[in-house]
Amino acid sequence: NSFCTLLVCRSMQSGVSQRKGAAGGGAENNNTANKGGDTPSTPDTVAVPIKEGASALALMVGHKNANDLQSRGGVVGVARSLSTDPASGITKQSVATRRGRYGVNKLPEEQLLTFWDYVKETLEDKTMMILVGSAVVSLILGMTTPDPRTGEVDRSTGWIEGAAILASVVIVTIVSAVNNYKKQLQFRALSGAETVAPVVVVRDGNAVEVPNEDVVVGDLALVMAGMALSFDALLVDGTGFSANESSITGENDDVHKAPDGDAFLISGTHIVDGCDGLAVVVAVGPQSFAGSISMATRQEKKDTPLQEQLTDMADLIGKFGLAAAVFTFAVLFVKELYVYFFAHGKMYAMKFFENLTTAVAIVVVAVPEGLPLSVTLSLAYSMKQMLEDKNLVRHLAACETMGGATCICTDKTGTLTNNDMRPVTFFADNERFTVPTDGSAVAITGDSEPRRAVLNKLLDSVAYNFPSTFGNKTAIALQQLGRQLSASTGYDPASTVGRDERERIQRFAFSSLRKRSSVVVHQQQAPASVEPGASARRHAMVETSTLTHYVIGAAELVFQKCTSAVVDGRRTMMTIEAKARYEQVIADFSSSGFRTLCVAYSEKSGEQLALPHVPPEDPLTIVAVVAIEEPLRAEVPAAVAACRGAGIRVRMVTGDSVATARHIAQRSGITAGSDSLVIDGAEFRSHSDDDIIANILPRLDVLARATPLDKQRLVELIDRSSPDQVVAVTGDGTNDAPALKAASVGIAMNTGSDIAKQASDIVLLDDNFVGVVKAVVWGRNVRDNIRKFLQFQLTVNTVACIVAFLGAVVNTQNLSPLKPVQLLWLNLIMDTFAALALATEMPNDQQLLKRQPDPRNASIITRDMVHNIAIMSAFQLATQLLMLVYAHRYLGVPFFGDVHLTVTFNTFVLLQVFNFFNARLLNNEVGLLSNLGRSAGMLYIMFLIVVLQVVIVQRGGKFMSTVPLDAEQWWLCILISSAAIPVGVVSRALLPRPGSKSEGIAGVIQRVVSRFTAPSGPTPSAVKRSDKE
Repeated sequence: NSFCTLLVCRSMQSGVSQRKGAAGGGAENNNTANKGGDTPSTPDTVAVPIKEGASALALMVGHKNANDLQSRGGVVGVARSLSTDPASGITKQSVATRRGRYGVNKLPEEQLLTFWDYVKETLEDKTMMILVGSAVVSLILGMTTPDPRTGEVDRSTGWIEGAAILASVVIVTIVSAVNNYKKQLQFRALSGAETVAPVVVVRDGNAVEVPNEDVVVGDLALVMAGMALSFDALLVDGTGFSANESSITGENDDVHKAPDGDAFLISGTHIVDGCDGLAVVVAVGPQSFAGSISMATRQEKKDTPLQEQLTDMADLIGKFGLAAAVFTFAVLFVKELYVYFFAHGKMYAMKFFENLTTAVAIVVVAVPEGLPLSVTLSLAYSMKQMLEDKNLVRHLAACETMGGATCICTDKTGTLTNNDMRPVTFFADNERFTVPTDGSAVAITGDSEPRRAVLNKLLDSVAYNFPSTFGNKTAIALQQLGRQLSASTGYDPASTVGRDERERIQRFAFSSLRKRSSVVVHQQQAPASVEPGASARRHAMVETSTLTHYVIGAAELVFQKCTSAVVDGRRTMMTIEAKARYEQVIADFSSSGFRTLCVAYSEKSGEQLALPHVPPEDPLTIVAVVAIEEPLRAEVPAAVAACRGAGIRVRMVTGDSVATARHIAQRSGITAGSDSLVIDGAEFRSHSDDDIIANILPRLDVLARATPLDKQRLVELIDRSSPDQVVAVTGDGTNDAPALKAASVGIAMNTGSDIAKQASDIVLLDDNFVGVVKAVVWGRNVRDNIRKFLQFQLTVNTVACIVAFLGAVVNTQNLSPLKPVQLLWLNLIMDTFAALALATEMPNDQQLLKRQPDPRNASIITRDMVHNIAIMSAFQLATQLLMLVYAHRYLGVPFFGDVHLTVTFNTFVLLQVFNFFNARLLNNEVGLLSNLGRSAGMLYIMFLIVVLQVVIVQRGGKFMSTVPLDAEQWWLCILISSAAIPVGVVSRALLPRPGSKSEGIAGVIQRVVSRFTAPSGPTPSAVKRSDKE
C-alpha cells in the first residue's frame, strides 16, 4: 500500500510544519517554533491551556474574534497552549488526560423520566383522580353504611368493591407506566444507533481514524468538503476551503477559510469546499459553540402528524364518552329520586357513589388513551425492525410519510449498483488495456519506454489527485488501478509524490457542478536561495518553476477541454481522427454501463500560472480514458418492479452520462416502458417549470448529468405537480442536502457526507435501494396497524358505553350490568393489550405492495373500517342486549343475578377475544389465517387475556363482581361470542370491491367522521420540513 499510505502521512507531516509561520502570524512564529530542530517535540502530558480554558476558546471561535486569536499567538500559539504539534499532532498517551480535563465530543444524554414519574403522570389524570376519589368514598361507605341490596352494614364484604376499583387503578397505572417507560428506553436505544462519521486525526505523527466522540481537545483533525463539524477548531493547514455558516449567522453565502485569515471552524457548520486540511480542535461536546447552544435549548420532541391526528380523535371520542357518562349518571340519579319520592323507597349514599363510580368508569373506557400509545408502540417497533433492515430512522414522521410515497428519486452509484467499484479497462497511448479482476499487475502490450512514460503520467495524476487512503469509491477504484499499473511499470509514485510542501500547490476537490477533481503541482525543486517563509517560497516557485495541472473527471466533459493527446510519450495536437477515436472509446465504455473518466493534464511555466483560487480552465492534454465497473445489485430489478406494482414511480437522478444512466436504468427496469424519457441536466435546465410539469414529468424516468440544483428543482416540481405527491429522495453528497430537505422524505447513504445525513430523515446503512422499498413497506404497515387497533377499539368503546347505559336504565334495581372494576378490565384489554397485539404486527410485503399509496391527507379511518366497525358493533350490541334480556331464562337463573351478570360480562370479554381475528383484517380479505404467522404477538396476548378472564370469572368473586360458571355456562359464552368470526367474514364479503363507486351507509358515515378526524393545518411533509429546519 505504499502507493497511498505514504502519501497521507507525508502530506500531513511535512505539509503542516512548513505552514506554521503563516498560520501563527508570520515568519517570527515560524522561526520560534523551529528552534532546537525541525520538528518540535510533543509533551507526553497535557499542558495547562491558556487561562480561560476550552470554553473561552469556544467563545473565541464562535464569535470569530480575530483580535483574541492574535493575542494568543495565532493558530500556532493556540496549538502550543494545548500541547499540540502542528505537524505530528498530540501523543496517544495524552488522550485520556485530555478527555478527563475537557470531556468527550458528545452531548450528555437527556435525563430519562423514571418509572415513578410515569406512575405520577398517570395518576394525575383528572379522570383517574375522580375514579380514585370515588373508590375511596365507596370503600368508606361500604364499611359504614347499609348495603342497598340487603339494607344492612356488612363490614366483611363492604370494602371489596372500593378496594377492587383501587386495585384495578393500580394495575392500569402500573401497566401504563411500564409501557411508557419501556417506550422511552426503546427510543433512547434507537436514537443512540444513529451513526456519526468517524474523524481522521494525527497522533504521534500518524493518521488514525477514530470515532467522532473520541476526538479530544488538541487533536489535529483532517477536515474536508462535506464534513459537518461537531467540534470547534482552528484551520492550521489547507487551501481553497469554504464553510457554510448559515446555521450560525443566517447568511447563505459560503465563507472563505484560510490559516492566515478566517481560520475559525465552528461546530454546527459544515465544510463546503476544500480537501485534506488540518485543524486543531479547541472545544468538544457541551463546551463547543453548538454544544452549548444545544444544551440550553433542549426541548421535548414534537408529536408526529399521525400522533397529533389520533390525539385529536381521542379528545373528540372522549367528549362523547363524557356526555354518555353524564347522561348515564343523570338517568340513574333521576331513577333513585323517583324511587325515593314516588315508590317510597330508601335513598342510600352508597348507591349514589356506586352510580358515580360507574359513570366515571364509562369515561375511562370511552377515552381511548390507547390511540396515541398505539402510534408510539407501532413507530418504536417499526423503527427497531427497520434498523434490522438497515434503515436508520432519524425523524419519527418519516415512518408515516414514507408509507404514502408516490415517487422515489434515487441515485445510481451505491444505491442501484454495488457499493464496490473496480477498474476494468482503460485506453491510453492508442491502446486498450484490461485490468485483471484478481488485483494482479496490468499486462502492458507493446511495452516500451515511451509507452511507460504515458502510463507513468496516468499514475502521477491518480497519485496527486487521490493521495489519501480515505476517499470515496471512485477514488479507491482509481487507487486500485494505480497499484496494479505500478506493479507493471515499476514506477512508484510514492517515491516522488508528497515529499515536501513545495511539491503541491493547490488542490480542487471533486464538485458535482464541475464533475472533476484536479490538483496543481510543482515538478521541480525550488531554488536553494529561497527563504523558508511559506509565502516567499510559493512566490519563488511561481517565478522559477514549471507547474502541472492534473485533472480527472467525467469523460465527455473533460475531453471537451482537450486539444492534444499523449502518444508514444510525446504530446501531439488532437487530430480529427484521434478525436473521433477517443469519442468512440468514451461512447463504448458509457454504453456498457461503466463509469467513464478522462485523465488529462496541462503545463505552464511559473510566470504564466498564478496560484489560483479557482480551478484553471486551460486547454488540456488527454492521457487516458478509464472505465470503472459498478455492478448492478441483483435485487434491484425486483425492488423496482415492486415499487411499480405499489403505485410508486422510480426515477433515477445521476451525475453520470446519458449512455451510462440509460444502460443501468434499462437493466434495473426503471425505463421498462417504450415511452420512457431520458434527458440530461442541460436539456432539463432549458425547459420552464410549467413545461416540465406538463410535458416532461409524465414521461421522465432518468435525469443524467444532473447537478444538485437540478435534483432539487426536480423534487420541487414533482411536489408541485399534484397535491397528493409524496416524494422520497436519496442522496449522499454535500450538495444533495437541499434536495433531501425539499423532499417529503430525505434518504441519505451511510457512506455519504455528514451534511447529507443531517439533512435526511432516514439513513440507509447499507446504501441499498431495497432499503427504500422496505421503508415504504414499514411506513404502510404503521398506518395499517393503527387502523387495525382503531377498528378494534372503536368497536369496544361503542358497545361498552351503550351496554353500560342501557343496562343501567332498563333494570329496576338501577344496577349497571358492567361494574366499574369490570369496565377497567375492559379498558386494559382495549387500550394496552390491543395496542400490544395489533400495533406491532409484522408487515405482509406482498399485500402492502399490491395497492396504491394513500392520498397525502387521507383520513386514518377508511370507508371499509367504518363498514366493519358498524356491523361488528351492531352484532355485539345485539348480542349483549339479548344476553341481558333472555340469558337468565335459558339458564334458569334470576334476572340480573350474579350468574346472569357474570355470563353477560364473560360473553362480552370473549367477544373481544374473537374479534381480534377480525380487527387485524382491514379490507375484503376473507381468510382469517392471512399473515397470521406474523402475528405471534397477538396470539400470545389473546392467550393471556383468556387465562386472566378464566381466573377473573372463576376466582374473582366479589372483588371482580363475578361468580364461578359451570361448563354449560362457559360453552354458551364461547358459542355466542365465537359468532363474531363468521359475522366478520360476512361483513368483509359485503365490502365494495376496489374501484366500485358504491358508497353505501359506510361511505356516508365515513365522510361525516372524516370532517372531524382529517388532519388540519400543515401537511405531514410541511410539518417534517419545519422540524428539520
